[in-house]
Amino acid sequence: MNDRNLQDALFGKINFFVDTLAQCACTEVILNSANQVDKGHLRVALVRLYKDILKYTAHIKRTRDSSTAYNGWGLVTTFTEQPFTELNAPVTTEEDAISSLAESIQHLHCEAEAREILRQIDQLTESLQCGSLRYIVDKLPMAEEAHHKSLSNTHEAICLPGTRTELLTLISKWAESADSETIFWLSGMPGTGKSTIALTVANLFEEKDQLGATFFFKLGTVGRESARYLFPTIVRQLILRHQQLIPAVRAAMEDDPDLPHRSLSVQFEKLILQPLLSLRLNQSTRTVIVIDELDQCDEDDIRVAEFAICKSPDILNKPARTSHTA
Repeated sequence: MNDRNLQDALFGKINFFVDTLAQCACTEVILNSANQVDKGHLRVALVRLYKDILKYTAHIKRTRDSSTAYNGWGLVTTFTEQPFTELNAPVTTEEDAISSLAESIQHLHCEAEAREILRQIDQLTESLQCGSLRYIVDKLPMAEEAHHKSLSNTHEAICLPGTRTELLTLISKWAESADSETIFWLSGMPGTGKSTIALTVANLFEEKDQLGATFFFKLGTVGRESARYLFPTIVRQLILRHQQLIPAVRAAMEDDPDLPHRSLSVQFEKLILQPLLSLRLNQSTRTVIVIDELDQCDEDDIRVAEFAICKSPDILNKPARTSHTA
């Protein structure tokens, strides 16, 4: 081997060791972020690699120290030939193992960073939703006592166990069936127990996690004797169950800040119908709205409210259901 070839070989081997040691240094940085199991595997591989390099370095030193006719190129020849070939294979093997472990650890680290970013995005989304929810709640007027669990309805009667079972079963099947009508009308003479049934089914659907909203009209009670607060009250309850509705409801209110004071038909379309259409509830989802004693409000309100509600079956896809007593 001529001098030029020896020089090239020397620098080639030196570069090999420099690259290997540089990789080891980078791997030690990764080692600090690894979990205990991966850290153990990586540490073992690094120790084996350092051991192989030290063995070869010791061999070179012994060769230099024991040579009686030592000259520079003789050492170069030793460095570029045996036992470098013997060292190259295990070092390469350990390098491959370390690279594989390091890539796995970096991948897991990236996954952890991605999960953290997603968690922060979820927190931000939740914060924005809470802000939108507060905005809607502040802007929408509500008949507080119209909810079936309000204080004024606390002492109202419900169906006794074993009574009205046929009718209650019919209503339950109506809510569950994909082929049933969107609206269930329950009518009858005054004093026949329609409000008792309405309160009972409201509790029933609440237990099944199917209740979306309730509104119980009552003469002589502020907010409950007219349909003025009907749809704002219902939508306030709906967005608590389906918070996916919040963006559409907020957008509608920002487009028309006076929306809660518009006509009943406009309120229904903008606050309830269009947001529900944008939500596109899954067919397996059942959301029931219970309205009791609609006939207690004045004739004009009854007519407009009934018209608005009755046109919903032509637009809504079955998952949203409305039960009425009159």
